[in-house]
Amino acid sequence: MGAATVMMASNLELPRNVLGIVSDCGFSSVAAEFQYVLNTEFHIPTFPTLFLMGMWCRLIAGIGLWKVSPTKSLSESKIPVLFFHGKKDTLVPYYMGEENFKACTAPKFFVSSEIADHCTCWYEDTNGYKHSLLDFFEFCRKSRPV
Repeated sequence: MGAATVMMASNLELPRNVLGIVSDCGFSSVAAEFQYVLNTEFHIPTFPTLFLMGMWCRLIAGIGLWKVSPTKSLSESKIPVLFFHGKKDTLVPYYMGEENFKACTAPKFFVSSEIADHCTCWYEDTNGYKHSLLDFFEFCRKSRPV
């Protein structure tokens, strides 16, 4: 959930020393992720389960599942974002990474891995991951000096 958290901060007024955001395998919305996991992992029907979960969240946290959306925040993004996503991700499907990338209005970069599962891009191609990070950091440093 770290990727979703930083993506949801992308449209906020961040301190000047925050130069960019790195998202590794982030989901597009809480509701979409729950729906995906209910269907693929637990084989539970989304209705009424998702509806009841949404009610519970509104009662306990004061916000519904459909309001928490990294994709919406990215559509108002103010800071560069580097996305990583493995095509074999079975927890957060690859298409959610693509949705996030497409929604992002700030400068953006997408690095995918044909063989990586959830959050394993680093392990599958450590040198490629490092180079992508360093290139992104350099881009951020030049485009948004502190």
